Amino acid sequence: MDSKEKQELKEKYKGIPDNVLVDMLREGKEAYRESAYEIPCGEALRRGIENKVSSQEKAKDGDRIEDSPSGNSKEARPDVFVEIIIINNDKDMESVLAILDKADLAYNVEGLSLKESSLPVALAVQEAKVEEAVRLLKGFKPLGSMVLW
Repeated sequence: MDSKEKQELKEKYKGIPDNVLVDMLREGKEAYRESAYEIPCGEALRRGIENKVSSQEKAKDGDRIEDSPSGNSKEARPDVFVEIIIINNDKDMESVLAILDKADLAYNVEGLSLKESSLPVALAVQEAKVEEAVRLLKGFKPLGSMVLW
């Protein structure tokens, strides 16, 4: 899925009611094309309704998991990562990673291209650290990348 398709889906999901979005998330990752499941997840997070889908349902649907060296004092699931930005160029990648590394925030980077290209990538942070990451990246001015908050 290219960035234009992702942006179109993101806009589409903004217009659907909360209960429909929750039902879509409950269908699970298998019901979506490659990397498309993260789009309704991001919209649910933006609306603050991600907790309406139980942690058991989300975990079985294949959310990405990574052991994190950083601490987590919130009740959120430390093993669940949420995409916050689609990075489309090396300069944006350097800037974002420098900010997150300086703050010692754990992150995942997942390639989105079906070609041999290293870009675009989806960058995700721990669910409990999303607000902190967004706060840190508020001053970031993307040069072609797409923020998901």
